[in-house]
Amino acid sequence: MSRKRLPRAKPWYASGLRFTCTGCGQCCTGPESGYVFVNEE
Repeated sequence: MSRKRLPRAKPWYASGLRFTCTGCGQCCTGPESGYVFVNEE
């Protein structure tokens, strides 16, 4: 008997993330260019 896989719910960020740079330099200091750290606020 084979099991059917249920479709996974899309993650909360599936439609993209919108943000505005504040110029603080604290959210974009990740391991490489292109990384931005965010929180749920």
